[in-house]
Amino acid sequence: MEEDYYALLGVAKNASDSEIKKAYRKIAIKYHPDKNQGNAAAEDTFKKATEAYEVLSNSEKRNIYDKYGHAGIKGAAQGGSAQDFSGVFREFSDIFGGSSFEGFFSGGFDELFGFGRSRSGGRGQRESQSADVHLILTISLEESVKGTEKEFSFSRKIRCSRCEGTGSEAKQGRTTCPTCGGRGSVSRSNLGGFFSISSTCSSCGGTGEVIRNPCRLCKGQGFESRKPKIKLKIPRGINANETLSLASQGNELGNRKGTLYVTIDIAEDQYYVRDGKNLYTTVSVDWLNAYQGASYVFSHIDGRDIPIDIPPRTEYGDRIKISREGVRSDSSYSGDLYLHIMLLHPKGLDKRVLEQLAMQGGVQKKLKPIRRQQR
Repeated sequence: MEEDYYALLGVAKNASDSEIKKAYRKIAIKYHPDKNQGNAAAEDTFKKATEAYEVLSNSEKRNIYDKYGHAGIKGAAQGGSAQDFSGVFREFSDIFGGSSFEGFFSGGFDELFGFGRSRSGGRGQRESQSADVHLILTISLEESVKGTEKEFSFSRKIRCSRCEGTGSEAKQGRTTCPTCGGRGSVSRSNLGGFFSISSTCSSCGGTGEVIRNPCRLCKGQGFESRKPKIKLKIPRGINANETLSLASQGNELGNRKGTLYVTIDIAEDQYYVRDGKNLYTTVSVDWLNAYQGASYVFSHIDGRDIPIDIPPRTEYGDRIKISREGVRSDSSYSGDLYLHIMLLHPKGLDKRVLEQLAMQGGVQKKLKPIRRQQR
């Protein structure tokens, strides 16, 4: 049975365009192939979510789907309105692009986006690949708040040391591409079961020519693959889905050195929830101090101890706002910290003893976040 597109994205049938887009972005980042290499279940989820978003983000196709379901979409495809995922990847170019999807979609998507591998060593194929590299890097919430430096490795293409990027053993030796007959494009139908399109020839990359005598080292590609290590400085207060760039650290194709783009994904935290620049957490307060009011020291996620005043008559479930003590950033405003109050009820102590302890500051001096329930 085919799965419901709305259920795949986790949205209601009356969801707005922005809600659908937000839901797909979250899924695409979580199940991105760069983060889930070799995970067949994640790959399947990613493909299904992309298919769902391509339909639901298009008002005409969404209307057909709402009325006729999957049968309506299949009928539209036979009538010349096949699903084309290129718009999806252009729309989310901050997290998709470069060589991240090379080979991922088994001949369907990779040829559509120019990631097909040359069979005959075409220079145009090398040029059709993006020199830029797009990655997703997951960091902890604490790292996003405090800032950090991360070292990681990634796949990068550098100019072939043997042919110096020409792809050929000799200076001359190009011939008409046998796949496309020199046209630079091929017509395909029902590509990968999804498309009906005319796409750039994967053998010559659109130039109509291929190399007769490919370089023995790079097999005509013009580049070698490397996995360098690189250090990336992440500024404090960085947001989820924010992209950092490093010039000349992408692929080296021909005479061009591309840019490395790193999109930040922030992992869920056990104690805090972050919303923009605001932080939310839960703390336990002794009931007597909550009733009388008390001053505490709060252990912040960024390592600071900050003074907190609990006002008198504070009740269970109250939320206290601490202005400008949320996420701090060097480039923008500081957010706020919100404390959700839970009350502790000590057993075996009468009110008089508790009052004495409170006066002496012996009930509780320091507030720490408590573990939140995972959804």
